[in-house]
Amino acid sequence: MLRLLAILLLCISGARACLWDRDTLEEEAKGKLDTVNAIVGWFDRYPPHYYQMRLDRVTKELAVDPQLLDLYDDAAVASSRLGQHTKAIAWMTLKKAILDTLPQDSTTAEARYRYLSNTGTFHLIRWIGMPQAERNADLADLRTSEDFIARALEINPDAHFGREKFQLMLIRWLLNPDPVADDYHDANFLNLETSIRMHLGVDQMPKEFTLEQARLGITGLVQLGAAWESVDVFQTLQVCLSAEKNGTLARLARLRVQELLAEGATSLHPSKEVDGQYREPFNFKDTVAGEKQIDRFYLHARAAAKQREAKWIAYQEERFAKGMHPDTQPDFWSSWQEPPFPELPLRQWMERNPGFSLLLILAGPALGLWILAKGSKLLAKRSSSGPQMAS
Repeated sequence: MLRLLAILLLCISGARACLWDRDTLEEEAKGKLDTVNAIVGWFDRYPPHYYQMRLDRVTKELAVDPQLLDLYDDAAVASSRLGQHTKAIAWMTLKKAILDTLPQDSTTAEARYRYLSNTGTFHLIRWIGMPQAERNADLADLRTSEDFIARALEINPDAHFGREKFQLMLIRWLLNPDPVADDYHDANFLNLETSIRMHLGVDQMPKEFTLEQARLGITGLVQLGAAWESVDVFQTLQVCLSAEKNGTLARLARLRVQELLAEGATSLHPSKEVDGQYREPFNFKDTVAGEKQIDRFYLHARAAAKQREAKWIAYQEERFAKGMHPDTQPDFWSSWQEPPFPELPLRQWMERNPGFSLLLILAGPALGLWILAKGSKLLAKRSSSGPQMAS
């Protein structure tokens, strides 16, 4: 009973790479990112056929009207999603040639921002795709990416739910030859302390971002970028959530790290120290109640996310075969039925036992007031008795 109470109290107290194309705009228009969805893979991803059809169409449209700047982004992102990163960079070069003929003012600021953001991201993804030995020996694409993303942030520092700021932190961390500079934190590109000092309330937080901003930015890197298979990103998300004192979600993120490692993923950082640290058992600084329930939920949610993705892809392929595409068919998704997202086990228990949940919510403040009242009476009694003289 006490263990269950601890689980419920934890549940209550815990409640609190960038590509630009038309899909990004639609996702941002929805106005929310969900960290749990990002961890278990419950978000939209599209098959190669989707991007090939888009690329074929916008290529023809640009041949007719080269001034359609947004279509260069669509073509470039489609090329990158198809694994053609050098071709994606070439599309951005074509866009830059058009931009150079236009006024460099507020009317073209958004187009220039997307040019810089996309170009920087394509260089990063191309570097990631290199064989490990070649990647570690040649950081040219990584340095180019840093330059372009930094310039993009000068134009629009808050785009993509602020995630580009965290993409730049990731890039600079990858370029840092000494990623674990002291004994007080595990490897993470936010350079967050994970020592006991943070959990004792000592102010070790960087001043340039909050934990909530970091969580949203990293979630955006996964859902809207190319970080779904990045062990570095999920390791950092885990540390961020742990620092945020959200042990339940931190454990979910750690389970994603372990899944990636089991599949053969490694850190992108050239330092072997980082990858070795990822493989060490993680010592959660916060007590995580209900570990077995959390682990079971993760396995169930991952299986459900894979089933959902398979249905999502099959739905699209059936319509692609008929020449349909979401860009040109307004009713493309009209028959899609979104499966229910697996409920967190703690929420399920509370819904099945609403009386106990209500009692817990009401009893918590009452218990606190009772303790405060008893303490006040005790202090008053001691004060009225006066100081005791030694005999």
